[in-house]
Amino acid sequence: MSRIAWGLALALASPTALAQGRPWLDAELGAQVVGRHLSYHEDLFARLSTYDLTAAPGLYGRAVIYPGALTASPIAGMFGLSLGADVLLAPDSRAANGAAVPVRAWGYTAGLRVRLPAGMPDVGLDVAYVAQRFTLGRTTPTLDAGVPGVAAQSLRLGASGRFPVSDRVAVTGRAAWLAVLDAGTAQGLYFPRQTSNGVEVAAGVAVVLWRGLEARAGVEYRRYFSSVNPEPGDPYIVGGALDQYVTGTLGLALRR
Repeated sequence: MSRIAWGLALALASPTALAQGRPWLDAELGAQVVGRHLSYHEDLFARLSTYDLTAAPGLYGRAVIYPGALTASPIAGMFGLSLGADVLLAPDSRAANGAAVPVRAWGYTAGLRVRLPAGMPDVGLDVAYVAQRFTLGRTTPTLDAGVPGVAAQSLRLGASGRFPVSDRVAVTGRAAWLAVLDAGTAQGLYFPRQTSNGVEVAAGVAVVLWRGLEARAGVEYRRYFSSVNPEPGDPYIVGGALDQYVTGTLGLALRR
């Protein structure tokens, strides 16, 4: 049996990796509540609608896997693969004429995490591809709701960490810059010369329930800011847009 197979068997059989603070797996599933506020400034023709979603439920899952932590190499154990996905179960919105406008919202991430060597705090650097979609009704310029759809693709560059408070409790934090690679065709139909970027911060608490099983709660804030760069003749003339998301999460995690 290979070293990796032996390491995997030992990790599943005992909480040793958790006790050493160097887990090979950190996986979380749970429920979320999301709020959104989209606004514009200098809307010359007043043709665009702001959008407010106070709170809508959803589901999420995310994991970081460190294959090298199952080997004897301390360097290999520093590198992890991160994955995540979420979906929002938002109710229909309403157009100005009272018609129901379906809301479709989901996202996913895939990236890398590099943490500090063994014996040091669980702090690391994160690089990830982030896809986020939030659309109302049809993704065309004649959208009844008057709200551009979001189909953003971004590169997340940031740092995250976990800091023990006691043997059973830890606090977590994350901060990142979102370099928007593509605002998506839905957004481009409204603002073809738009440029966007964003920031993201998060904080949470984790409580160990039993042998690496944790209960977690957290709050996340994501903010996109856009320059529309309008030109004469454009159907929508605005100075810029601000799109903000606040998410509360509650879930269970396995940390081995």
